[in-house]
Amino acid sequence: MREEHRVGIRYLEEVTTLTQRVRATHPTTGMYEAGDFQWWWRTQRATDDLPQLFWLGDDGRPEAAVIATDWGDTIGLDPIVMPDATPEWIAHVVDRGLLHANEAGFEAVNIVIDAADDVMADVLARRGFTNMEDELVESWLSAADRPAISPLSSGYRLASRLDKCR
Repeated sequence: MREEHRVGIRYLEEVTTLTQRVRATHPTTGMYEAGDFQWWWRTQRATDDLPQLFWLGDDGRPEAAVIATDWGDTIGLDPIVMPDATPEWIAHVVDRGLLHANEAGFEAVNIVIDAADDVMADVLARRGFTNMEDELVESWLSAADRPAISPLSSGYRLASRLDKCR
């Protein structure tokens, strides 16, 4: 496994692949969908130019990442690992992510995790993080129950930041 950095659209492509792999491996493990990072990336942020940490396997596919996102009032730090990650590997990813955030000059970070992820909760608690209960509620909606997508109003067009990058 090798550690590498990705920036800009390369980061977005790599984190998209990783979150898709996580979801394909286990349908309910992990906090994030690939679409979350795509959605967040639509708005420019100070962290867009920050090298994001990734770990790639021998096949070149992402196995883990720690993503920093500037939310304006806080820096979100998101450790992402494959569902079969060992507690030692999770601790390593968190430690490297925290060091990377510190080296980037972030004095504090906020980490949101799945309430059912006891391993990640333990790793973070041993590093001084506290549980902010009832701060976040996440729920699921069956695809069959989702409402239809509204058409764009006359005079509007759909565009992506990606269109500007290529």
